[in-house]
Amino acid sequence: MQRYLKRDGIMNQMGQCRQYFYDFVDFVGFACATVFLFLCVAPNLVFAANTPVGMATNAIGEFQVLRAGGHQEPLQGKGSLPLFEGDWTHTKEDSLAQLALLEGITVTMNEDTTFHILSRWEKAKGLTRILRMTQGELWIQTEGAAIPLEVESPVATAAVVGGPAPPPQAEPDPDGYDSAVESESPRGPVRPQQTEFTLRVEPDGQTTVQVVEGGVEFGTAFNTWTVTPSTVSRAVRGKRCTKPRAMDVQSSMGWTETLSQ
Repeated sequence: MQRYLKRDGIMNQMGQCRQYFYDFVDFVGFACATVFLFLCVAPNLVFAANTPVGMATNAIGEFQVLRAGGHQEPLQGKGSLPLFEGDWTHTKEDSLAQLALLEGITVTMNEDTTFHILSRWEKAKGLTRILRMTQGELWIQTEGAAIPLEVESPVATAAVVGGPAPPPQAEPDPDGYDSAVESESPRGPVRPQQTEFTLRVEPDGQTTVQVVEGGVEFGTAFNTWTVTPSTVSRAVRGKRCTKPRAMDVQSSMGWTETLSQ
């Protein structure tokens, strides 16, 4: 009997040792995987946060840049405040700011405007500059921009159309407007040309795009329209964006002249 008990004790010890060994192997594997991910991913995150994207060149009133690290940097008057991937930019009441991005994109911010500077890389299109707005209004000008541009709001996206603006295509419209054609096909490679437009985001997310020059693809999850010069389109949460309608867009852009003076 003692011999059997001794053998059972040895077997239990061997089982415990085996379990300890497996636990150790699991721990070492987890530790190695964690270190590997840190070494591979962390440098990319740091690189993205330190990738220069342009300069804030002029500000009237209160303008601030919130860095990825959490600290803020202001600009008042004319200057050269560097902008980096991941920065948040914000103008307060009665304030304006002008930014010059490296890709040939000029962004003018109206008062009470906030957006996040991001990018997306795709094999077919390369790098796309993304401005993710939460509120306010932007006046955007591109002159032979080197990369595609998208401006996002909580409910819609405005993407600069490559090449010359497509001519208006007539189609029956009960309201008498024949200014644009709805686009259902996916976009191919985009090479932005000279484009000028404004995008306004209301507190409830309603988004309005007005095109002065060039063409902008404006859409929600439900549809997309190509908005051409002197037309306007709107989008609200959960609905299709409206068909572009003819409008005197210059009459609503008086605020843009302040920084030009």
